[in-house]
Amino acid sequence: SMLVLFVGWEGVGLASYLLIGFWFDDLANAAAGRKAFITNRVGDAAFLLGMFLLYRVFGTLDMDTINGALAGGQSAIVPAGLVGLLLFIGATGKSAQIPLYVWLPDAMAGPTPVSALIHAATMVTAGVYLVVRSHAIFDAAPNAQLAVVIVGAITLVYGAIVGCAKDDIKKALAASTMSQIGYMMLAAGLGPVGYAFAIFHLLTHGFF
Repeated sequence: SMLVLFVGWEGVGLASYLLIGFWFDDLANAAAGRKAFITNRVGDAAFLLGMFLLYRVFGTLDMDTINGALAGGQSAIVPAGLVGLLLFIGATGKSAQIPLYVWLPDAMAGPTPVSALIHAATMVTAGVYLVVRSHAIFDAAPNAQLAVVIVGAITLVYGAIVGCAKDDIKKALAASTMSQIGYMMLAAGLGPVGYAFAIFHLLTHGFF
């Protein structure tokens, strides 16, 4: 269910916000937490709008039902391009893709081990999962797929360049994560063959 996904999405978002601002008596850390909170709310608002549109059309947020209906030829009754873009904006916020990437470089302000775990291995890949899990919507919306490919390609190059320019290992890790998720998004935008590669790299990235 997309609703259950959203509840978990907000749960890890709360954990992230509290972690980034862990040493809140340092103004820089407090500002980093606020930046992450606001940026992610922009993406979450788009995700919510996409869910509202899907519920209005299908009367459910069950992913299998929605994917099955779209695969069965009901794509004409859904503004798939708009829904796809809204879901992707939500994904760009959570997965720190351009232009909603600005929170991740400062997200390593919290304690290092947990920051690395949540901001490199787990939470930030949720956007990739959302795009792949909503595959029927993107299959019915070539423009949304193209947006995923373009944003992923730009982010993977930008993140790599930024990572090479940083001498703080935590910021280098954040930029590297942006870049690696860019690869996942690029694959996810390529259609059925890319979905497998996106999830494969999601798992391998979580491990390394």
